[in-house]
Amino acid sequence: MAIYYLKESKIEKDQIIITNDLLHHLKNVLRIKKGEKIKFFDDNFIYTTECIEKEKDALIFRIKEISKNKKPEIEFNIIQSVIEKSELEDSIRLLVTSRVSKIFVTNTERSAKSFKETNLKRLREIALNTSEQSEICFIPEIIYLESLDRAIQMFHENSFVLHFGSKYSLKDIPSIANLNKPITFFIGPEGGFSEGEIEMFKKNAIPIITLKSGVFRSQFAGTVAVLVTLELIS
Repeated sequence: MAIYYLKESKIEKDQIIITNDLLHHLKNVLRIKKGEKIKFFDDNFIYTTECIEKEKDALIFRIKEISKNKKPEIEFNIIQSVIEKSELEDSIRLLVTSRVSKIFVTNTERSAKSFKETNLKRLREIALNTSEQSEICFIPEIIYLESLDRAIQMFHENSFVLHFGSKYSLKDIPSIANLNKPITFFIGPEGGFSEGEIEMFKKNAIPIITLKSGVFRSQFAGTVAVLVTLELIS
């Protein structure tokens, strides 16, 4: 059953009234018919509905069932260095399916090219589409930070850097992280963080974590870190 995010639609008693951009997709692309069942979700609930009315400027669905949209028990933040456009988009898709709470994109010394806040619209659209297509029912915040230094200032507690040559690995996370607070992973670009950036992490007492099983490309590293950590904790 298809599922879509309710962004601006109205919920009135036992009905959902679709009048925004989603209307075009449901009416003209999916060609929804009366009596057809479809799911919607927002930040708090998942709604199973049935189309009961097709109007020129709206679709009306009757809510048949409501369930709680559960948030992840452990929150993860990812500080993702800017990488090539297609690879960054792949990273967003993977992180959404991993139910990461927040994704921060920042420029680093070895970033492929400069990233601007205006580029966020495309990444947010990808996050929304991935959430709907994968039926994750969860959309992470995607935020731009102008510099790595700013990211370190914001996330110097319960944070970890994925980089080469550390004595720590992901298996140490359950014992050194505070599992009652969001866990943050810093992900470098291709080639990793520069020596100067690693020094910044060390000065702020942010532990470096090495993936002992091998070196993953930047677009995969965050997802691997989150999924492996969840397995170790469970």
